[in-house]
Amino acid sequence: MEEIGGGAYGVVFRARDRQHDNRVVALKRLRVQASDEGMPLNTIREIAILRRLVGFEHPNVVSLLDVCCSRRNDHEISANGGVSLENCRHISRQLLSGLDFLHSQCIVHRDLKPQNVLITSQQHEMRLLPEEQQNFIRSELALIEKESSDASHTGYILQLAKEFDEFLALRFPDVKRYGLEGSETIMLWFDTILNEVDKDNHVTIGMTHRGRNNLLVCLLGLRADIMFGKMSEFGDFDVVNAPLTEQAVVAFEWGYSIDHPNNLCLWEAQFGDFWNQAEVSVDTLVTCGEQKWGLQSSLLMLLPHGYDGAGPEHSSSRVERLLQMTDSLENDNINFQIMWPSTAAQYFHILRRQMVRNYRKPGAIVMPKTLLRLPESRSTFAEMGPNTSFQTVIDDPSKNMKAKRVVVTAGKHYFTLVNERAKRGMQNDVAIVRLEQLVPFPAKEIQETLARYTNATSFVFSQEEPRNCGAWSFAKPRLDFISGRRFSYTGRPEMPTSATGTGVMHRRQLVDLLEDTFKL
Repeated sequence: MEEIGGGAYGVVFRARDRQHDNRVVALKRLRVQASDEGMPLNTIREIAILRRLVGFEHPNVVSLLDVCCSRRNDHEISANGGVSLENCRHISRQLLSGLDFLHSQCIVHRDLKPQNVLITSQQHEMRLLPEEQQNFIRSELALIEKESSDASHTGYILQLAKEFDEFLALRFPDVKRYGLEGSETIMLWFDTILNEVDKDNHVTIGMTHRGRNNLLVCLLGLRADIMFGKMSEFGDFDVVNAPLTEQAVVAFEWGYSIDHPNNLCLWEAQFGDFWNQAEVSVDTLVTCGEQKWGLQSSLLMLLPHGYDGAGPEHSSSRVERLLQMTDSLENDNINFQIMWPSTAAQYFHILRRQMVRNYRKPGAIVMPKTLLRLPESRSTFAEMGPNTSFQTVIDDPSKNMKAKRVVVTAGKHYFTLVNERAKRGMQNDVAIVRLEQLVPFPAKEIQETLARYTNATSFVFSQEEPRNCGAWSFAKPRLDFISGRRFSYTGRPEMPTSATGTGVMHRRQLVDLLEDTFKL
């Protein structure tokens, strides 16, 4: 047996079936880890696709126990000095034929690459391997009406009734999984907000890959009322495909939110390089429109922000610039709000709060996409039910008032610190406090929280951003003044860019900042 290909969810081997004439088969070993996004749902989906195709015979689509090639295509091409024009045409015709067959079965292949196209070395016969990232749309939609009342169902629309009049959970393809307490809950969608707005109002978001998957359903001619029919009882949910002219789009969304104050209007920047192009509109309209013209906007900008070793534009939302554009008051009379939630429940409460309060205020939600699949950031219904609300400051769950050091942080960095503290066995020595909102700065809440740690002799603000970025310059004077203590800094050093973009350097910097954070 030899490895002939692989991907994110598994590895393909060349093997021989000894029970059937020792014939050559492609053996795929699937990697299933529940902590990864889409697992094991994508694995189950791939198996379902292959089982469904057993009853069909097509010469250009691999099926269960079908004969495959002996080597990966890129190896084959390299070994033979390329592919002739005639063979290239032959392979292309087979590829198109295989794709046409998959489309006829409502299967969309979204990961075409050499590792997923198997070719025999002699006759150049092609087999297209159905990858795990396909959208097996129709079979999932068929389950909706049949199992929509089943709380364990993970289809597109799930109706639940638990401590609420009616809950709707919408899961976009390959993005969200939904469950009850103790299950694979990642995030509760904006469901109860639909119950707050009138039928004539709209909940709109700028389109990302989730929205494009939605659009794909419509393009395939599937019934939109199956996916969204039950939502018409509350309000309208609109997904808008925004062009890549971010300056104009944000200006439009700001104006739309002013004319429609009862609508929740969200604009998501897929990464920092999208948000950077919208800064002119943010500077001149969003952050100061109320001061200039007395116009209240409810626009929320969803800005991905988190350090995982990627480059600057894929790591930072330049939150330091947003902080500079706020008037920084410690009350609700501010020009712009900035939230940094670390859990699904906190995210849910921010969105709900944006619509149920009696005034409108624009703002930004800063959080990384990795929290969508981080198990520690999951929340239960109990954290989103009655008598719960957004917490601007979250104290250390251990409530260890004998801690020698108090670390204040924000966002995803909290989970990095918690894991490192556990590795070092310092749960009794270090308390970690989360700032979930930066503007308006929660002065009262942070003062009450820090005052509990009477035995602490060291106070630290830790961030994953460079020293000249992130929230350090904004939070430092406020924390010092409120607590009467002198906060020290742990984080990356000053840098000309917001992130290195180099994995080795990223990990080296992380080791250094963690050492500084827990060195008593």
